[in-house]
Amino acid sequence: VTMRLSLPGVLFLALTAFIIQLHHLSELPPDAERVYADSLSDPRRGLVSDVLLANESAALVDLLEAQRVVHENGIGDGQLYGLRLYDLVVLNVSKDLRRLVLDVRQRILRIVRAHFNDSTIVADTTHMTLRKASTAAFSHGIHCDNCMFIPVTRTCHELERACCAWRHFSALLYLSASDGGDFVFSDIPPDNHYFGKMTHTFVRPAPGRLVFFSSGPENLHGVTQLRSGHRHAFAMWMTRNASYEERAEFLEDPPADLMQ
Repeated sequence: VTMRLSLPGVLFLALTAFIIQLHHLSELPPDAERVYADSLSDPRRGLVSDVLLANESAALVDLLEAQRVVHENGIGDGQLYGLRLYDLVVLNVSKDLRRLVLDVRQRILRIVRAHFNDSTIVADTTHMTLRKASTAAFSHGIHCDNCMFIPVTRTCHELERACCAWRHFSALLYLSASDGGDFVFSDIPPDNHYFGKMTHTFVRPAPGRLVFFSSGPENLHGVTQLRSGHRHAFAMWMTRNASYEERAEFLEDPPADLMQ
């Protein structure tokens, strides 16, 4: 269920944040049985392996780790570090690595377009991420990519003038294995009964494994606890709305004033 929420409604969401976090835990207990998927039967989702060669995964992991060190030395520690396309230019990342990022981006787009049989799909955001271990039950709580999911009511609200109602498809390409940090789909029972038990499908991180899906409330998802080390991923969000298309051509020939 998708609903439109006015800005005053945000106050209500803030006041119920604590309840929401408790509900996140009740929906997926830490000791819940993990049913891992090697394929996804729901046509609104896809899972593909070996999207990257081993040396390509390693190169992108090295890039994220190197920039994490610079980031932490400069402004402190954090649980999530990310690089967007513009950052690759500002940080003077090598042309070979920039081309690899563009190539990987196009591979993901081709796979998603083919799966959904839609050539109008374009990228709206590319974000390479390094997620660090924490004690939280979730590295990223159950959510939806184009509306705000409220676990207490099991509804999804489209916030006025807020991100990201234009997103239609999402993808996450793993660059490394990890100790925890599993991707999880959480499915609401068909009758959406509040006391109905949600079912969960897990995808274990592995280098070159791509999980993708339509971005609406039909694909609620999150990330389980990352117990140790780092999890590296190449995330993309996509849209059918060309006005939100992410520009990427500047990676091939960046303006001189950015390469400093």
